[in-house]
Amino acid sequence: MDQLFEVIVSLAITVITVFVLPYLRSKTTAAQQKQLEQLVSLAVMAAEQIIPISGNSEKKRSFVYNYLDNAGISYNPLVVRTMLESAVFALPKRSVTK
Repeated sequence: MDQLFEVIVSLAITVITVFVLPYLRSKTTAAQQKQLEQLVSLAVMAAEQIIPISGNSEKKRSFVYNYLDNAGISYNPLVVRTMLESAVFALPKRSVTK
């Protein structure tokens, strides 16, 4: 009977380790990824409003990175740069009239 209990416990631990923990990690990562995308998008929109002058892309980029830093968000700069460029591309295009 003790051996059967040990086998069941071992099997349960294996299932949790192999299937459940990676699943939970992937969900947490996906949720964090979505939150980071939303924060980057919000920071891009704010930068566009606060720094409206065209050609100030470096200041706008710095604004986004500073926003994330001040919010206490840890991030990969390359990933955030990609998200940032995607958020800028998604902004409504302004028509330039002369």
